[in-house]
Amino acid sequence: MAIRTMLFPGSNKGLLERVPWTVFTEPEVGQCGLTEDEAHRRYPVRDVRVARLPLERLDRAVTDHDRHGFVKIVHRRHGQILGAQIVSARAGEMIAEIAMAIDHHLKLGDLAATLHVCPTYAIGVQQLAADVRMRTLARSPVVKLARRVAQRYPR
Repeated sequence: MAIRTMLFPGSNKGLLERVPWTVFTEPEVGQCGLTEDEAHRRYPVRDVRVARLPLERLDRAVTDHDRHGFVKIVHRRHGQILGAQIVSARAGEMIAEIAMAIDHHLKLGDLAATLHVCPTYAIGVQQLAADVRMRTLARSPVVKLARRVAQRYPR
């Protein structure tokens, strides 16, 4: 980024807040984009959402006896990804997907629809995004209406 900025002034804003980083401890700690606090300061509180997936819900982590940690994605109500924090084995590899999603303006629904190899740690990103997508759909007016109709006319 520095060389591109030197060679092509004005083509880049310099270092961006969404630059991913990782601390290679055990477990690893990965971060990209805004933290929960930063997002709440920048956007209306009602617009910021935080989704968490404890590692104990991730098949690969369970098989590796690695149940301490989490995947956390900070996003806006309509699915725009603002940032993520991952505490897990392979967090440094997992956070790259979030960085790409932020750079390319992907939403949580896009991550939910992306096929991942199973069982891997990286599928935790897809699993978390799919959980959020399903909760969002469950609150939609069409689904609420379908539930009411199903309750009124049981088989």
